[in-house]
Amino acid sequence: MATSASSALANGHSASVNCLALDHDSSLLASGADDAAICLWDAGQRLLTAKWQCGGPTGAPVVSLAFSSPGFASGRLLFAAQGSAVHAWDLRSPAQPLLSICAAEDEVNSVALLEEERRLATADDTGAVKIFDAVSGELVRALHKHDNIASAVIFRPTRTWQVISGGMDYRLVVTDWKGHRGEAVNIFDMSELQDAESTVSASGIGVNPPLVHCLAASSDGQFVAAGLENGSVELFSGSGRHLLQSESLYGHSAGVSALLCLPGHLLLSGGNDRRCYLWALDSEQAGASFAHSDKVNALCGTRPDRVFVADSGSTVHCCDLSAAA
Repeated sequence: MATSASSALANGHSASVNCLALDHDSSLLASGADDAAICLWDAGQRLLTAKWQCGGPTGAPVVSLAFSSPGFASGRLLFAAQGSAVHAWDLRSPAQPLLSICAAEDEVNSVALLEEERRLATADDTGAVKIFDAVSGELVRALHKHDNIASAVIFRPTRTWQVISGGMDYRLVVTDWKGHRGEAVNIFDMSELQDAESTVSASGIGVNPPLVHCLAASSDGQFVAAGLENGSVELFSGSGRHLLQSESLYGHSAGVSALLCLPGHLLLSGGNDRRCYLWALDSEQAGASFAHSDKVNALCGTRPDRVFVADSGSTVHCCDLSAAA
């Protein structure tokens, strides 16, 4: 197991960093944390450029972030999930949010932006996945496919009429959110895909439930990955409307908490075992393992030589994993 070369983005947050996002040209990094703060960093220089509090010093943790590009309808915005709301901040004047959406009856866990159609997806503690107009904040569609907390949501690249969600009900659901009835295209139950005894043997950990913590998709939409509480990464693939479960990736000895797809069908996973694994999705080779200093909360980046890692500490790390790519 290797230790990646890294540099620190420090003196921004005072509590655990939960989420990261890069802007359209990877020049600006945003981080959100348990201190209810958002920090903006020069991604190249690793320098703090701005910081503000969401909802004041007693606000709820910031748990998910998404950037729009400067060509978006209202300019370059940063969407942030905090409590039951999603706030949109104009980065030219972030003193107050440009838009606040009361997105859920309970806490929002994940946001995803479909910029070309001005749509924002949320996943929340009620199990709902909702689609909003990202400019007006109007609710476009509410999807109820989960029986428990919906923990993660993404739009499927190149097939953007599909929204993919994962939850504490062990399910990964692919939904045609544009369809007349918003019908599910695929529903995968992780407890049915995996044999518990085999999973314990492969991961080396106890019988933890296959809760879905995080999702990621390759830029061509061919691969979708789900990180599970039992330490495995479930891989799905398909070139058409439907996905098929293709492989289970084992390496982590605790829950998988973050995933990042990189160019060349590479997948980076981070876990509560303080490890990151770099997998080649179109290869049968085992993933390269990297030690980290703490439990991984979020991963962000567009190339292996500059991956940003957030963990249970207050510092963001920039890591070079190119040696294993």
